[in-house]
Amino acid sequence: TVSNGCGSDADTIEVINGGPLPAVTLGLDISLCPGDTLLVQPVFVDVDTWTWQDGSPSPSFDVTDQGTISINVTNSCGAATDTLLVALLDPAPVLELGVDTSLCAGASVILTITNDDVTIVWSDGSMNTTLQVQDPGLYYATVTNACGADRDTIQLYQLPSIPILDLGPDLPLCPGETITITPGIADVDY
Repeated sequence: TVSNGCGSDADTIEVINGGPLPAVTLGLDISLCPGDTLLVQPVFVDVDTWTWQDGSPSPSFDVTDQGTISINVTNSCGAATDTLLVALLDPAPVLELGVDTSLCAGASVILTITNDDVTIVWSDGSMNTTLQVQDPGLYYATVTNACGADRDTIQLYQLPSIPILDLGPDLPLCPGETITITPGIADVDY
């Protein structure tokens, strides 16, 4: 009520509850594989507007690379923010065991995997970085990390045994004569 020498006037206003402040949480920091897209959907209450670090106003955000993701939310009573760190994981591994190989009887070869930070499983179930093999056959390995897996195979062949060379008994050679020596072994170098 207000008054002066000419009279008075009265007015009223009702103060009502404007509601709670907004709240938002993006959750725990995340890791992302190269080339992947992850939809971030924050948990929120009492939010009227959303603004992400890139200015987009959507209630969700597609993450495609490492960095810091932040959101600012508002309502008529105030604002709240949260951030999320995105780490980029190593890409899916690529495995190369080499070309198919032939071995002499009794020889062996050591197959080696040089990929870092991977889980290895060989065809025999072993999980070492190397596998020594000497028997002919098909060998394979699988390498796995958080972003994927790769598998490669290598075929080992056994070469024929060393041929037995027998030139026969010693021969006399007279002047003017010619002797032809024929070992008769196929698929060898002379």
